[in-house]
Amino acid sequence: MDYEKTIMLLMAAFVLHCCSSKESTSIGSQTAVGYERTQLPYDTTQLWITPDSLIRELVIIDCPGGPDSILEFQSRDQQRYRYLPDYSRFSIVSLYQAQSFNSSLYQYARVFTPEDAAYEVAITSEMLHRAIAYFKSRGKKVYVVGSSYGAFVIQHYLANYESEADLYVVLSGRLDMDQPMVEENLQGNSGRFREDGRTYVPDEDPIAITDRDQDTREDLVCNRLKAAIGQARYTDLLAQKNLSNVIYIYAPNDEQVGSLREEEIAFLRQKGALVFADDRGHGKTWQRLIDEVGKGKIPGW
Repeated sequence: MDYEKTIMLLMAAFVLHCCSSKESTSIGSQTAVGYERTQLPYDTTQLWITPDSLIRELVIIDCPGGPDSILEFQSRDQQRYRYLPDYSRFSIVSLYQAQSFNSSLYQYARVFTPEDAAYEVAITSEMLHRAIAYFKSRGKKVYVVGSSYGAFVIQHYLANYESEADLYVVLSGRLDMDQPMVEENLQGNSGRFREDGRTYVPDEDPIAITDRDQDTREDLVCNRLKAAIGQARYTDLLAQKNLSNVIYIYAPNDEQVGSLREEEIAFLRQKGALVFADDRGHGKTWQRLIDEVGKGKIPGW
C-alpha cells in the first residue's frame, strides 16, 4: 500500500511540474500515443464556467459526475443548488475535468491506455487544486461538492494535496472500490451493483477495445478514467489526513458504485467526517444534502 501511495504522489508531482512549465500555454502537446495529453493554461479562470459575473464571498466548486466529455452547466435558477437555504449568498462554479477540458482524449490513434488515464486523473486533481487556491487567495470561503465521479475527484485531491477548502461534500462515492468493478473498468466496461449495493454484476454488453467508433472511444475513456481514480485504496491514502471538514453521503442501495462497507464508514468517522446514509439511490444523495442543510445539521453551512 505504501508503494501505491508513492506512485500516486509521484504522478501528482509530475503533473504539477508539467503544468507549471512556461512552455505549457495551450491545452496539450502531441505525444506518441496519438492524442494530446492535457496541459493547463496560465489563466486559471479557464478551468471552470459560471453564470455569475460577480463572485460572492462563498464559492461552491461543483465537481460533476460522469466522467462526461462535455461540461454542461445550466443557468443558476435551473440548478439543484437553488433548493439550498440562502441560495443567493453563494456563487457556483462548475469545474472542468481533463476529459471535458480536452476533447482530444477521444481522438487516440491506437488506444487510450491505463497509464494515460492515470495522467489525466492527476491533471483533474490539479485543476481542483488550482481552483481552490485561486478563490482562497482572494479571500473567499470555498466549499467543494462532488457527486459520483466528482466524489472520487475530491478523494484523489485530498490524497495528493494539502486541504485548502473550508468544506468538502462527497456524494455517492466509495473509498475502496470493489476490485471486480475496477477490472471491468480497465477493460472499458461499466458493470453495476444489485440493489443491495454489495453484489457486483458484470457488463452484459462489453465493448471491444479494438473498435474505433465514437461510442466505443467514449466508453473506453470514461471507464478507464473511472478505473484510474477508483483503484486506489483511499482508506490507506487518507489515513494521515484530517477529514473533519468532510461530509460524506452515500446510498446503501447504490447500483452505480456500490454501498460503503462498514469498514469504510468506520474509517470516515474515525477521521472526523460526518456520514449520512440515504436509501433513495445513487442519484438522490443530493436530496439528503439539501435536507440536512435545511435542518442545520451541516457544520459551517
